[in-house]
Amino acid sequence: MLPSLGELRSAISYDPKTGLFAWLATGKGRKARVGSPRPDGYWSMKVCGHRFLAHRLAWYIATGKYPPLIDHKNGNKADNRISNLRPATGSQSQANTPMQRNNKSGYKGVHLHKPSGLFQAKVYAEGRNRSLGYFKTAPEAHAAYCSAARELFGEYARTA
Repeated sequence: MLPSLGELRSAISYDPKTGLFAWLATGKGRKARVGSPRPDGYWSMKVCGHRFLAHRLAWYIATGKYPPLIDHKNGNKADNRISNLRPATGSQSQANTPMQRNNKSGYKGVHLHKPSGLFQAKVYAEGRNRSLGYFKTAPEAHAAYCSAARELFGEYARTA
């Protein structure tokens, strides 16, 4: 069970402009700043006997609602300013991820279809990959991806 907002606010402070948390009472090995970075880039902290991801805790403190999923608008997992956070579905959050490191085409949503020698555009939505067609050039395929991503995900669409 989640601690109440009152319990949290008596233990820590959250600055929505900077996205930083601080202990209200320091000492006994407590540093002023709450939490630490995880290997995946998110900030994590233990407060009132519960482990939290900082972005979810920030949303909870700012709005009074604990969200199942929060998206970082700018993609920076350590930037927990309230202006950078928004509730999201899994598909919306996935749409806001950058191009994968192993992408060889240089364009998000595009790969070379070796049998045809054409570039295929795909978008992942609602639990499945959707083919957007085959194109002579990677920029043409990317334009199709961008259009579909904006239509499907609106403000959550990251096209690069």
